Amino acid sequence: MKQASSHITLLVGPQTRLARALNDAVRTRRKAIAVAGVMAVPNRIATRALRAATAENQSDKDRRASLASALPLDDGRPVFLSAINFLGPPTAAFRRQELFPNAERIINSHGSPLAKMISRVVVTVEPLHHFLLSLSSPTLHHRVSASPWEALYELSWSELVSELCEAFPSCRVWVVTPDAAFVGAQTILAEMFGAAATAIDPTILQRCHLTPDGQAALEKAALGGNPSAEKLEGLFSAYRDAPDPAELETRVGIDKLTSTLLDQRFLEDLREIEALPRVRLL
Repeated sequence: MKQASSHITLLVGPQTRLARALNDAVRTRRKAIAVAGVMAVPNRIATRALRAATAENQSDKDRRASLASALPLDDGRPVFLSAINFLGPPTAAFRRQELFPNAERIINSHGSPLAKMISRVVVTVEPLHHFLLSLSSPTLHHRVSASPWEALYELSWSELVSELCEAFPSCRVWVVTPDAAFVGAQTILAEMFGAAATAIDPTILQRCHLTPDGQAALEKAALGGNPSAEKLEGLFSAYRDAPDPAELETRVGIDKLTSTLLDQRFLEDLREIEALPRVRLL
């Protein structure tokens, strides 16, 4: 048997629009990515295999054997595991007024055994109200509606990233934001997938954050070649698919003032994340 890959990237989600777009790319372009030299594994396979391999009362040897039987880790090629349900399903995103309340237990029980196998962890974040509204779960939306704004304001992406850093002490941790993915889609794909990035249409990371009019504008802008960063920044600012205030209040009970506060909280979170060791904020 060949030596197992020493370069495994783990996309832990959560299920932001960007994470779902990356998983769609892995799922639909898996064969082309493999031909280009990277083994990419979509969420349905990756999350199930990781949880099975990190069950309690297993030795590291048994865990590696379990992973090897379910995932293509033994041919020396780089591996991209799109496990966007690693922290829990979308319905678990907000419960008991906490963001992924079982994340610490999952990370500690699952993450530590994986720490020796993973070289890079990727986390995607976006403003909390954007994230919660994008998840199609009436049960989740009801929980959010029943919560005071103070509880939502206290939720922290930086705490989640910090827990991941502790569970994967020798890994690089990347945190990717919507604007970075939009303006630097090609660069981000190249760093995640290497030469295999050419098998993925970079607009898949851009369209997920645009209104239908914005998607049409992006397609038009691309007719003359790759749009400049300045052009992309303008498109993102003009056509970003931000939650409609009326929809936010109707579906998840978040009024305009709370929405503004959550935007400010997100910026604070990013500053805290940027200060964490071994974290690269994009």
